[in-house]
Amino acid sequence: MIDVSSYWKEKAAQQIFELVDEIWVVFDTDLARLTRLFLVEPAPSWWKTEKRKIKLIANKWNQQLSRTSVMKRISGTLSLWDQESGPVEVEYVLPLMNGEKVGDAHAKASLLLEQFPEEEHAFSPLIHTYKGRVL
Repeated sequence: MIDVSSYWKEKAAQQIFELVDEIWVVFDTDLARLTRLFLVEPAPSWWKTEKRKIKLIANKWNQQLSRTSVMKRISGTLSLWDQESGPVEVEYVLPLMNGEKVGDAHAKASLLLEQFPEEEHAFSPLIHTYKGRVL
């Protein structure tokens, strides 16, 4: 896994995206920022050339944001970069985690699931399995 974060527009990111099996595009609940990004920034070339590899992941989501009406608006926003291909769907939704647990894990310089393995269920949709084995 390679986190390109704010370097997603760099040429090196394009080269990485050509080589990987999946591209996880993770966005959070700041929907105004997401909309502004898709309206102001031109679509990166990998958005179209690597479309089959892209997995859209909504992070820090709550029940209110999971309503059908909100998800339709998000799908419309995500479709702005490639309107010819039709609607873009969010594939995974990660819930808003307990802030105290997240803070505790950060304070101990460890991963959330190292400190709180009971939270694994929230991340299970992201774990790829094949014949019962984690890949």
